[in-house]
Amino acid sequence: MNNGDINAMWPKSIPYVIPLEVEKKLVNEKFKVIYIGHMSILIQTKNFNILIDPVLSNRIGLFNLFGIKRIIKPGIYFEQLPSIDFILLSNNRYDTMDLNLLKKIVRRDNSIILGGMNIRRYLFKSNFPVVYPLNWFNSINFENISFYFLPTVSNSHRYFIDKNVYLPGSFFIHDFHTNSSIFYSGHSAYSKHIQQIKSYISTVTKKDYIDFSILPMGIYKPRALYSHFHMSPKEAVISHFDLNSKMSLGVGTDVFCLGGEKYKEATTELLHTLNSYEKEKKKKLISLLYNQDKVLPFNIRKSNLCN
Repeated sequence: MNNGDINAMWPKSIPYVIPLEVEKKLVNEKFKVIYIGHMSILIQTKNFNILIDPVLSNRIGLFNLFGIKRIIKPGIYFEQLPSIDFILLSNNRYDTMDLNLLKKIVRRDNSIILGGMNIRRYLFKSNFPVVYPLNWFNSINFENISFYFLPTVSNSHRYFIDKNVYLPGSFFIHDFHTNSSIFYSGHSAYSKHIQQIKSYISTVTKKDYIDFSILPMGIYKPRALYSHFHMSPKEAVISHFDLNSKMSLGVGTDVFCLGGEKYKEATTELLHTLNSYEKEKKKKLISLLYNQDKVLPFNIRKSNLCN
């Protein structure tokens, strides 16, 4: 194991992030993807606002007081969040489940929470009245939108005594009025399950592609330690092609120093990997370097990227 993989070089903080201004309601696009930072994503459709793995705190750890410090501020603060209809929780780790933030959102918006089996061990009914624990391949419908909880190759843990108590997973979001498809991997290693997920999604949408995929590419060094739970930037590119995704977003990097890679190393490796592919094989895969003002509107007929 290389010592350089363990002692990562990161700045103390990045102070120049301007928070995003978010529309309360989507008007023109089929859907809009807003990268908040790390694994936190806001997805807006014409009828719903969907928040995935939201973490806005300055530290991830017990009571948000102890643990790893955030290097760069989130792209959206709580006050800028629109009313949230659904919250999707892929894992119970501190970097994907911010209990204090979840309480504030649910208290304000009466949001519905979807997550893996045993989620009720962490979200008590007194604070979170509407929670749906899902097993892999379970789905749930609300008006024109369906949520599918799909497999992932990762572990879950929040405390010392709850390893793999929570069922981690990925999410597939399907708007069956527009036939729009969004896949969020959550924390995951690369394996054949990506191809199996693509096949499963194709049976739902009757399409041979996915409109938008959100793939992790951080916390991947040293590989001897993390290869079983986290994919590398190169594997994120392979996943992008396996899913036949029209556009993909790489997340999970340059916010919290959780792995052994250096700051911005994942982005550099991603770009190097993309450059190594033949030109005709390239499809759009975006890595957001910081939590700057990044909004990704997506229309099935015309794709626009504000980057």
